[in-house]
Amino acid sequence: MYIIYKISELIDEINANIKPKFLNIYVTGEIFQINKDARGNQYLTLKDEESMIECFISKQAIQPQYELNVGTTIGLQGTVEIYKQRGKLTLNINKYKIIDNEGKLKQKFAELRHKLAQEGYFDTKYKKPIPKYVFDLGIITSEIGRAIEDIKKTISKRCPIVKITIYPCIVQGPFAPNAIIAQLKNADNKHDCLILARGGGSYEDLWCFNDENIVKTIFSLNTPIITGIGHEEDESLSDLVADYKCSTPTAAATYATFDYQDTKKSVVDNQYRLLKQIQNIINIKKHELNKYRNHRFLMNPQLYIVDKRQKLVQHQQKIIHYNQTLNEYKKNVQNNYHLLNNYFNKILLYHQSQLSESEQNIINLMKTKYQFHHQKFLAHTTMLNALSPLKTMSKGYSIALKDNEIVKSSKAINKNDILNLKLSDGEITTIVKEVKHDK
Repeated sequence: MYIIYKISELIDEINANIKPKFLNIYVTGEIFQINKDARGNQYLTLKDEESMIECFISKQAIQPQYELNVGTTIGLQGTVEIYKQRGKLTLNINKYKIIDNEGKLKQKFAELRHKLAQEGYFDTKYKKPIPKYVFDLGIITSEIGRAIEDIKKTISKRCPIVKITIYPCIVQGPFAPNAIIAQLKNADNKHDCLILARGGGSYEDLWCFNDENIVKTIFSLNTPIITGIGHEEDESLSDLVADYKCSTPTAAATYATFDYQDTKKSVVDNQYRLLKQIQNIINIKKHELNKYRNHRFLMNPQLYIVDKRQKLVQHQQKIIHYNQTLNEYKKNVQNNYHLLNNYFNKILLYHQSQLSESEQNIINLMKTKYQFHHQKFLAHTTMLNALSPLKTMSKGYSIALKDNEIVKSSKAINKNDILNLKLSDGEITTIVKEVKHDK
C-alpha cells in the first residue's frame, strides 16, 4: 500500500530530511541577481560555472558593512529548506562576507603581464605562422566537458580528414599548470599545429592559464599553437604568448582547420581548369607539329643543307664585295688626304709670304712716317726756342715776380716789397729799397 501526500505534507517531509543535513553549511558563489522587498529583506541568486541557487537574507541578518552587488563573490553560512508557499528550494543566509579574490588576481595579472612583456615573450616577431592546411592536430584540454566536444564537433563538420590527438589534462585549480605544461611538452614536434583550450568560467577558474611557467613553455614550443580559452571577453597570458588567440574553443578549432568541402571544390575546379589549359597547349603544339611536319626541309633534310650552303656562299660574296668597297674607300681617303695636305701647305706658304710682305711694308711706312714727324718736331722746337723767354733771359735779362705774378709795371711795386727774380739758370729773392717811375 502506498502513501499519498498533500503538497504541504510532502514539503514538510522533504524539509525534515534536508534541513538537518544542510544546516548552517558554508557556500561561496557569485551574485547573479539581487532584489529587496518593502520590508528590507533581500533575495539573491548565486551562481558558479554550472549551477544557480536562490538565497534569502532577512532584514535582521543584513550586514551593513558589506555592500552586495551583481558580480560580487561572497562566502556565506546558511540552511537549505523548501518554502511551502512556492515549493522552491532556498538557501537562508545567516552570515556572509565579500571575497575579493578577483581584484587581487587582476592586480597580479597586470604585474606579471608587464614583466613578461618587458622580457619579450609577447613580441609579434617571435610568433610562428599557422599552417594553411593542417592535417594533424594536437589538442591540450580536459577530456570531459563542452570544450572538447565543441572542438571535435567543429573539426568533424569542417574537415573530417584531420587527424586529432587529445592530450587530456586538468584545466582548473592549483595542479593544472604542471599538468598543462607536461602535455604541451608531450605534444610538441608531433603535429602540424596545437590547440590549448578550455570552456568558460570565472576569473578564478581560468587563472591557471596565467601561470608564468605555462607562458614560458608555450614560448619555447617548436609547433605553432592556437589558444581558445574561456569566452570572447576573457584574456589570459597564455593567449598573449600564443601564435594566435581565438575567443572560444570552437573558434580555435575553426581557425586551425580548413573547410574540406570548399577546398575540395576548389581543387576540383582548379583541376578542371588545369586539364583544360593542358589540352589547349597540346592542341596548339599538335597544330605546330603538323605545320612543321609538311615543311619542305623536314620532307627533305638535304634540301635544308643545300639552302644554307647557298646562303653561306651569298654571304661570303657580300663580305668580299664589302671588303673591296672598303679598300676603295680607304684609297680615296688617302688620296684626298694628300691632296688636302698639299693644298693647305700651299695656302699656308702663300699667306706666310703675304704676311711677310705686309710686315715689311708696315715697317717701311712707319720709318717714313717717323722721319717726317721727326723733322717736323725739330722745326717746331727751333721755332719754340727762338720764341722762348728762357733764351732771352740767357742774354742777361730776368723776369720779376710778385706773389707769383709777373710784374709788368713799376707802379705795381712798392718799397719793401719782396720780389722773385727769375734768371735763365736760377731764381733770386730781393727786397725793394726804392721805386723810380719813368716820366
